[in-house]
Amino acid sequence: MRLAGRVVARLRRVRLDLNGVVKALAVDDALALVGGPGFVSAGGDVAVRGGAVVGLPRGGSVRVEDGSVATSGITHRRWLRGGAVQHHLIDARTGRPASSRWTEVTVVAATCLDADVAAKAAFLLSDDGPAWLEERGLAGRFLAGDVVVTNGAWREAVQEAA
Repeated sequence: MRLAGRVVARLRRVRLDLNGVVKALAVDDALALVGGPGFVSAGGDVAVRGGAVVGLPRGGSVRVEDGSVATSGITHRRWLRGGAVQHHLIDARTGRPASSRWTEVTVVAATCLDADVAAKAAFLLSDDGPAWLEERGLAGRFLAGDVVVTNGAWREAVQEAA
């Protein structure tokens, strides 16, 4: 793939699945249509203006005043092929489902698009995901089975709800 300004060029054999990005953009655009406080939720992507409590995967919730929450992971979109577990998060280097220590990554960001893209990137970066989000000032919550890991930005900025 090549980037030339705002144009992305791809080889004929390369396919892109932009469903997650399009959903995040739709959530952001839908919130823009809401006058005053409100929220929009679509399949785990949530955008909030004026405050709401947002549920988290595998339990818990957070209070979001103005911002978005998105989760990416492999707990839902997975299947077996040839006896091997496959999923939708692809390692661009191999073209195969990515190997990550995380099962899900949740990110809180200013927009749903920012949160969605960051959650996918942090998942794909595996062990380096928490620090990558931290460098960008983004709050991240990482699940590895029953283990929950949060980065410093999550612990400092995200208000866990009762």
